Amino acid sequence: MFRLLLLLWATSAFSKTFHLPKDFQLTDFSQKTMSAKAFQDQGLLLHFWAPWCHSCSTVVWDLDPILDAHQNVRFVSINIDEDPKAAKAYIEKHKLYVKYKDSFYSRASDNLLKSLGVESVPTIVIVSKDGKVIHKSESHIDAPTSLAIRKALSNLKDQG
Repeated sequence: MFRLLLLLWATSAFSKTFHLPKDFQLTDFSQKTMSAKAFQDQGLLLHFWAPWCHSCSTVVWDLDPILDAHQNVRFVSINIDEDPKAAKAYIEKHKLYVKYKDSFYSRASDNLLKSLGVESVPTIVIVSKDGKVIHKSESHIDAPTSLAIRKALSNLKDQG
């Protein structure tokens, strides 16, 4: 219980510090660039990962039932590795990733990573419709983290 309370306290501390920048860009695997406008006014679950990250390999599997239960949020998975070809090969190799193929991006602008404080992978960031970070976790998804993610997504749903 103490660990869960500590996690929830830490999550609330992050929400006071980080915000989604208004001018970021994402590049998909076909080299199409999308601006921040494509993501505004929606709740976002951002998943930062790399193909060489062992802990990252289970995160999409852990998120799948959560995303199925919370379809009010847009899932965006962002590779931070320098080699987008390795990331694309990794996605194509894993069957579940095909389900979310339109949610994967090969590259993000540096200001997105800096504004959200992404320093390691895997990192999950949940952003409200107004751009406020309401949850951030930097590790694999254990039971307390899963509970915190579900709670943050439920709060998004309650916001309309």
